[in-house]
Amino acid sequence: MMLISRKNPGRWLWPAPRFRRRCILKEIDGGRSLMLSIAHFLRLAYLAVLLTLAGFLLQTIPAQTPSQPGNAATTATASRPFNIGFLTEGSDFPRPQQLMEELSGALQKNPNFVSALRSANYSGITLSPCPDPREMEQRLGIGEFDLALTTAIIYARRGDAYTPLLQTRLPGDFTPPGRQTGVLRRGVIFAGAGSKLFQTLRAKHAAGPERDALIKKALTQGPIAFTWAQNAAGYIFPRLKLAHDFGIGTQIPFAQSPLFCGSDAEVVKTVVSGIAPLGACRKGEIATLLPDPTLRSQCVEELLETDLFPTDPILVRQEFAPAHSTIGSELKPALRQFFNVAIKNSGGLLLADASADDYVALSRILQQGTSVLKELELPTPELAASLKPKPVAALQNTSATSTVVPATHPLRPELLKPALPSFTNTPKRREKKS
Repeated sequence: MMLISRKNPGRWLWPAPRFRRRCILKEIDGGRSLMLSIAHFLRLAYLAVLLTLAGFLLQTIPAQTPSQPGNAATTATASRPFNIGFLTEGSDFPRPQQLMEELSGALQKNPNFVSALRSANYSGITLSPCPDPREMEQRLGIGEFDLALTTAIIYARRGDAYTPLLQTRLPGDFTPPGRQTGVLRRGVIFAGAGSKLFQTLRAKHAAGPERDALIKKALTQGPIAFTWAQNAAGYIFPRLKLAHDFGIGTQIPFAQSPLFCGSDAEVVKTVVSGIAPLGACRKGEIATLLPDPTLRSQCVEELLETDLFPTDPILVRQEFAPAHSTIGSELKPALRQFFNVAIKNSGGLLLADASADDYVALSRILQQGTSVLKELELPTPELAASLKPKPVAALQNTSATSTVVPATHPLRPELLKPALPSFTNTPKRREKKS
């Protein structure tokens, strides 16, 4: 019901005022909602404009990313040091930390090499030690190093981004006839004069199948002294040889855990001194420690030789190959000068031209022997360290080139004891405290 005022017809009476207020409020609410919608739309539009502008600016600004370790290209404004990676133990290079510091100093004094580094926007040289072979494999796999001194096994597994510049040559290593490059090596499994096998072979003059049967029995009973778990001459190739010829380590388990001595020289000393009856090491090491053939035959009996394999390489990244890199062409003669001429007391270590084909062949051998290697259950470095024999006083802190003077009658194990002091004829080398 609507009432109209008589004095003022345009004015509504009750209940018209309440209805009017309600209408006014609805109009205000509607207007407010409209304003809020417009403001929200404007905010979204403003945000879209900002995002579009930011995207346009990002496209126009050139991307600047830090150079990765495996990338050869460096930015025009930033430089990085030339990175040299090396194993702190287990390779052919003696005293690795000290040797690499000397090498770094020699390279930084080489004007031609320094000039090549500056031209490629490198600043100085940095050293990257790798205490564990697995760490070396990982860092080599991502191309972190510019120059790497590693083992043949590690390179064959993870060195796709690298090329061998040079390789090591130790006494007993050789280049095959008719070839100009490449150095090959063998491992050897041998028995000491104090072992029962040595005495039996000499007494019976066993040969052929009889000799093989005696060797198989002795190798199964062990223990055998090895170098370390990632070494080609002193562990991997001897284990492959035993598995292939006798099934030892795969079909036939070892009666005793192997001993890890850390180096070829320590393996020879461990076997000759009677701590272990059998050993495996680089073939040339026995002749180095026992240069007299007559005395050598009285101390050890070589049982088996492994297949050939290449020695440890010095690697550079593919882009530093001497054929198309000034750095590589200057680095190669500098390394030869340092290792073959400048350094002293290197244990007979020399560098020679490398053959990439030999490492390709080694990689195929490892791939073909993958199933065998898995069955061998190669120990971790931690386990290998726990299996290391306890050193005796006569065997500690000796030089790798010490000459062993055997006992007068090595067929009797108790007479080997007087020969132990001969390992300490050379003065003990003081180790630098880290």
